[in-house]
Amino acid sequence: MTTTTETITVDQFIPRLPERVWAAITTPDELAKWWVPGDIAAVVGHRFVLEMPGWGDVPCEVLEVVEHERLVHTFADCHHASFCSADVNENPDICRTEPVSG
Repeated sequence: MTTTTETITVDQFIPRLPERVWAAITTPDELAKWWVPGDIAAVVGHRFVLEMPGWGDVPCEVLEVVEHERLVHTFADCHHASFCSADVNENPDICRTEPVSG
């Protein structure tokens, strides 16, 4: 049996301060405004559920946190398990996030 690993990388430039982007990806109320509801917390080991329309509840667990810089969590549905990471990098004019699924 052969196992393949695929990685999807998306670079997104957001015209906001890194602190604002960090809050948007680590605060339940802010996350729900732009993506989906979920009881996320930037604490390694924190388990939470994302309420994905069309998919239902998706269990997740925070694997890595570098405050205001990097958040990695699992993202598992009934078909596969993967992870999402967001790297927040400062630029004088914009903030860059790099979500990765693999």
